[in-house]
Amino acid sequence: MPGPFFVAVVHTPERVRFIAAEVQPERLEHRVAQYVSENAPHVLCPIDAEIVRTFLAANRCQSAIEHYFATVGQRWDKEWLVTHVDS
Repeated sequence: MPGPFFVAVVHTPERVRFIAAEVQPERLEHRVAQYVSENAPHVLCPIDAEIVRTFLAANRCQSAIEHYFATVGQRWDKEWLVTHVDS
């Protein structure tokens, strides 16, 4: 029987922007961090995008993800992250 898999979905008020599923939570965190890295310069205020970039440069992916979702929506559309573990 296969083990659990980990899912992340990024929503906006209008649609789903990102979906990822992995069998290892670290890989899922990396994929969400990649999403955050690609989108932060476009959707966050410049200072918040810089904070995200600094966290990512220091390999603090979880901090970058948390900061992104805590501040996104202040400049453009709100986004939120939903995660799920399916066993």
